[in-house]
Amino acid sequence: MAPTEPAGDTRTHARKLSRLPQASWYFPAVPVRASPGHARSGPCTDATISVKTTDVTEGRLSRRGSVISPEEARRALYIDFEGEKDKPPVLLGCANRVGRGADPWAWQAVTSPLFGSLAAADGIELLLLPDAVERILQRAEKRDRLVVAWSEHELDVVTNHCPEHLDRFRARYRNARTFAVHWRNKCHEGHRPATNSLCDYLALIDYEVPDGAGPGRAGETIRVLRTALEKGRGITDLTENQLGRWRGLREHNLHDCAGMRAVCLTAAHEVAVHGSLVSAAS
Repeated sequence: MAPTEPAGDTRTHARKLSRLPQASWYFPAVPVRASPGHARSGPCTDATISVKTTDVTEGRLSRRGSVISPEEARRALYIDFEGEKDKPPVLLGCANRVGRGADPWAWQAVTSPLFGSLAAADGIELLLLPDAVERILQRAEKRDRLVVAWSEHELDVVTNHCPEHLDRFRARYRNARTFAVHWRNKCHEGHRPATNSLCDYLALIDYEVPDGAGPGRAGETIRVLRTALEKGRGITDLTENQLGRWRGLREHNLHDCAGMRAVCLTAAHEVAVHGSLVSAAS
């Protein structure tokens, strides 16, 4: 294990933990809706924004619908939770646009108070999980966007930990993996990914994931950090190995969100073109 960094200079840790792109969504942090056990002050103006009928009934898309249009893909919010199995997540990422220059971009928030020192060192928000989900929903509802995740995991998180948000979340949720399988079958029958994992679809579109940001370590990393933080260790007490794991977790989350967006944009374009060609030939 790497030696413990000397205590006293939190600026050193902040610099190391802030290498990832930092940005805030341009909309202000609005008051979130009241939920059981969480009192709120002030009205939530976005509460008056209704979900389109086609989002929730028999429109072009159902919750598990297999088609996302190019415009829906371009405007959607792509989210990913990081956490341990059967525990609330500790990190939420969301991408909805390309990054600055060649760098991908994602808004991130820590959703566990235990990890608050890491959030403060990085300069990212610390939100209770229901408040973080509310933030996503308000942004989606304000501009009529879909909320896209790679699997049912994010839906399960909301079901189990934020049931007060479930109906609104379900109305806008789309399963990116279901759409990717539809795209694969429609346009790439002869070139299937080895599995239905996001990393294999990223390889299909030549999306490069940096070393250390790939899959497989998120749960282990969170367990290691949780153990240290539960012992009362502050940011200056974490080892360089532990801080490196946190940086890697955030970068993994960023590329999951941004990469999922890239897959859906490519898939939506190719499916639309394929449909146009079929229509023209018929």
